[in-house]
Amino acid sequence: MLSLEYWDKAAEFHGHKCPGLAIGFKAVEGAIDQLGLSADAFPAIDEGLVCVTENDACCVDAIQVLLSCTYGKSNLIPRLRGKMAFSFYSRTTGKSARLVLKPNLGEGKSREEYMNFLVNTPYDQLFEVKPAAALPEQARLFDSQLCSVCGESTAEYGLRIQNGKPVCLDCYDALTSNNALIEAMRAAGQPWSVSNLAQAAGIAALGCTEYVERVRTITREERAFLKAALKERDITSWGSANFLLFHVAERPGAPTFVQQMREQGVLVRDCANYHNLDQGWYRIAVRSHEENVRLLQAIDAVLEQRKHGC
Repeated sequence: MLSLEYWDKAAEFHGHKCPGLAIGFKAVEGAIDQLGLSADAFPAIDEGLVCVTENDACCVDAIQVLLSCTYGKSNLIPRLRGKMAFSFYSRTTGKSARLVLKPNLGEGKSREEYMNFLVNTPYDQLFEVKPAAALPEQARLFDSQLCSVCGESTAEYGLRIQNGKPVCLDCYDALTSNNALIEAMRAAGQPWSVSNLAQAAGIAALGCTEYVERVRTITREERAFLKAALKERDITSWGSANFLLFHVAERPGAPTFVQQMREQGVLVRDCANYHNLDQGWYRIAVRSHEENVRLLQAIDAVLEQRKHGC
C-alpha cells in the first residue's frame, strides 16, 4: 500500500483529513499499481499522466498534489457525473484504468472509522477496476477574439455567435435570459431558427466566392431544366431561387401526392400550411442534375399511377 507519509502530504495540501480525501488517496494508490508507475518520483510520476474525475469532491485534491494532475496543465479533466470514479491514463505507456468506489463501504461506521478504514485498506478492496474510455485528446490552443458586447478577449471555444457577432458566454447568457428581449428578437426574426454553428458556417461560406458562383450557375441551369421538365408534364412551377413551388390537384379519398412520392423514395415539402396556400401545393429543391432526374422519374411514376386511378 501507499506510504502514509503521502496521506499526510495530501492532508496538508487539502487542509484537513476526511473520508473524501482518503478516497482520492486510495485512488492514487490504484493508479500507480494499474499503470505500473513508481511513487518514488512523486509528484511528477509521469508527465503524460491524465486523470478524468467524475466528481469535484475532496478526493480530487489528493490526486492533484500526489500525481501532479492539475487543471492548469490540462491533465485533470472534470467529467462530472456525481460518481466516485476516476479514469487514469498514461500517454507514455498507453496504459489506463477506471476506478469506481464500491457502494456501502461506510455503512455502520462513524466518519472517523470510515476514514481510517479507507486509508488502511488496499485499493483493490475499495474500488472496482474497469476499462477506461478512450484517451482524451491533448489540450488544444485556441485563438481569441474580442466579445462584441463587453470587449473582453475570449478564447474561441467560449464564444457564441449572436446576430453575426462573437459574444462571450457571460454576455450570451445575459442576452438569452432576458425574456422580453428574446420575444422581441423572435418576433423580428424568421419563423424558423438557425443554430449558432450553422450561422457561423454560413458566415464562413460567404468567403468561398468560387464555390458560391459555381453553385449559382448550377442552380440557375438546373432550375431551368426542372421548370421545363415540369411544364412538359402539365405542371406549372414558380421560383427564382433553389426551390420551386408547384400545384398538383388532389383527389378526395385518394393518397396525396406527397404520400405517393414517399412510396417512390422521394420526399417533397407539403405547403398546405403555408399562408394563403392549401392542399395540393408542394415545394421541391433544385439539386444536382442526377438528383433532379431521379425526382422527375418519381413524378412520372406517380402520374402514371394516377392515370390508372391509383
